[in-house]
Amino acid sequence: MKALIAALYMMIVPVQFSECYIVAQEQKFIEEHHLEKVYLSCYLPTGNKTADGTVPYEGIVSSNREHLGMDCIMYDMDLNAVARWECRDVGGHKLLREGKAIDVYRDSMERAQDMRDRYGYYVYVEWIPRGEGEE
Repeated sequence: MKALIAALYMMIVPVQFSECYIVAQEQKFIEEHHLEKVYLSCYLPTGNKTADGTVPYEGIVSSNREHLGMDCIMYDMDLNAVARWECRDVGGHKLLREGKAIDVYRDSMERAQDMRDRYGYYVYVEWIPRGEGEE
């Protein structure tokens, strides 16, 4: 009986250790890159210019005034880098004003729906100064 328990223990422990290691590595990545988990939404053409006076185009996001003029690197929930956008607009929704959401500009409802289908309701973002890290 002790041999059976020992054999089961040896089979379970490496899996648990491996999963713990992966979670620790993910947490380390999140902390090193100062990633924030935010709600993902999209906005569509309205005919209005952005907060900084730009005509909206795919490649911009809306957030809060603190992030206006910064770049946003978005990661999916598996921590894969998805895209880099410029924050050129501010949103009126409470989550946007609090910096707990990003609103990605999309040219059509189909493209907005595709983004939601692909990435879900939450993503991670990293805010960096405009142009930093670009070649």
